[in-house]
Amino acid sequence: MALVRCVECGREISEHAAVCPQCGYPRRPRPWTHRAFKILIAIAALLFISMFVLSLALAWFTRKPIEIDLPQADLAPTSALQDTRGPLA
Repeated sequence: MALVRCVECGREISEHAAVCPQCGYPRRPRPWTHRAFKILIAIAALLFISMFVLSLALAWFTRKPIEIDLPQADLAPTSALQDTRGPLA
C-alpha cells in the first residue's frame, strides 16, 4: 500500500482512499489507468483487424483453381437414363 499526499491538506493518505480522512477532499483516480486500458483495447482491436485482413490477403493470393472432372459427352447413357427416356431410337 503506497501513500500519497492530499492536494488540499498535505496529509499522507492511502492511494486507494476515495477521500482524505483529514479534510474530506475527494481523490480522483489516476487518469492514466483508464487511458492505458483504452490504449490496450485499441491495440488489441488493431491486432485482430490486421490478422483478419492478412488472412484474407493470404487466402486470396494463395488460392488455386478448382479442377472438376466433368463427364464426357461421348459416353453411353446409363441404364437409369435409358429407362426414363424410353426405348432408344
